[in-house]
Amino acid sequence: MKRILLCLSFFVVSCQNQPLLPNKKPASVKSYVSLDLEYPEYQQTLNKLDAFLGTKLINRSEAHITVLTPPELKNITANTSPETIHQEWEEWKTKSFKKVCLGEGSITEKNKVLKTYYIVVDAPEILAFRKYIKTKYAVKNFDADIFYPHITLGFTERDLHYEQGVIKDPKSCPEKLQHLL
Repeated sequence: MKRILLCLSFFVVSCQNQPLLPNKKPASVKSYVSLDLEYPEYQQTLNKLDAFLGTKLINRSEAHITVLTPPELKNITANTSPETIHQEWEEWKTKSFKKVCLGEGSITEKNKVLKTYYIVVDAPEILAFRKYIKTKYAVKNFDADIFYPHITLGFTERDLHYEQGVIKDPKSCPEKLQHLL
């Protein structure tokens, strides 16, 4: 009986490593590429930020650094598949980064101020990956250097991005927030 179960276990494990059918996508393929991080450390910073601001920011209860945005990935995959780009990222050797500062971005919309809070990071290896993808797949209409790596902590109504005019770089880090990082 043990021998049959052992053989059955081997079969199940082996099946999981079989190639996918061309029309099937693995569950891990997202519409963007990210470096996913352990959340508890960033949740602690968010809790300190909430206490400092005297409010409860909206958050996604997860932490990541976006490597390629959904529009960028869509543009890149004109020359290849999303699965291929995700696989390239998984095989990328170094995924290091350094926290730089705690940032605040805001816009005014319909007479209301919307804010977003994030940790600006220095991520030269992620930038190198973006440049590698641009070169390898000869991607047009993708500027690998327009990249403001950050970890979103929370926001008042919705996250704000470069497209809305929020540049998440060290210039967006007010001194009043730095003790929270």
